[in-house]
Amino acid sequence: MPAKKLQNPIVLTISNHKGGIGKTSITKLLGLYFAEYQQKNVLLIDLDPQASLSQSFLQMERGPDVKGGIRPPTNPDFVAEEDPAVWERSSSGDIYLHKESVLPYQTEVENLEIIPAYAPSISRVELFANEHTLEEQILRCLYKTLKDPELESNYDIVIIDTGPELKPVALSAIRAADFLLIPVEPERKCVENLPQMMDAWRTQNRKKPTPIHFLGILINKLDKRMLVHTEHVHMLEETYGEYLIPQALRKLSPWINSDLPELDERSVLDYPASNDARKEALAVCEYVNEKIYGDRDSSNELATNGAGEELVEHG
Repeated sequence: MPAKKLQNPIVLTISNHKGGIGKTSITKLLGLYFAEYQQKNVLLIDLDPQASLSQSFLQMERGPDVKGGIRPPTNPDFVAEEDPAVWERSSSGDIYLHKESVLPYQTEVENLEIIPAYAPSISRVELFANEHTLEEQILRCLYKTLKDPELESNYDIVIIDTGPELKPVALSAIRAADFLLIPVEPERKCVENLPQMMDAWRTQNRKKPTPIHFLGILINKLDKRMLVHTEHVHMLEETYGEYLIPQALRKLSPWINSDLPELDERSVLDYPASNDARKEALAVCEYVNEKIYGDRDSSNELATNGAGEELVEHG
């Protein structure tokens, strides 16, 4: 368990209802950056039924007899006599299913813990959300959980990875956020769906007592050799210029390698300082860190004006 701390944790949600755009890779990158580079006590919450983030940090169990095909392992910190209300395989779905306690897993990174995803639990929550009377309770559930005094005392920052659909569980992660980051791939469908994400941010922002600061839109998987990408980047600059994070992430091989468990690299930050992918990743991390921790006095301006006035130079 991380060392005790005094201030309430920052909640950062990474969300876009389009799949395959790198939400999990960016969540993983930021989690490792804040834990290892900034020495923050970090909690990752995986709300994506695919559990890709969970697989990056835990030895998830698989097999034909496993419901959903993959599930969290038994938590090594679980002691039945001490935690009678805790399931030995805590998952993010338990937050919504009114379990008395959810036990995070310690990862190999000393000050980084994770609450993994378990698809059957998340699906059960979404099924409950179809009942109109329960939907609002689910939307409030994660926000209330993250206000638990014990949880608040253990972490400096909570980073949430969401699934590829704009359903109540993902919306609850937006509502729970202090900061929201939206990754986008410069492809037609992804760009066309951005207004729905912006509407989701504004709607959830109106429904909570504290603001959800919009950290910005992060262009990911950019390939400057592709005309369609450069055209959509220009479109994003014209339409969302004030919201764009200044550094884009290009589609470079270290991003692929960092997600392969058979390789040693945990993230692109493990590559040499001269590597272009590492440079870009570190620039994004430092931008996020500055906006969250170095610019707190102007955070109210962030909530209304986006990530700043600077346009992205991706051409």
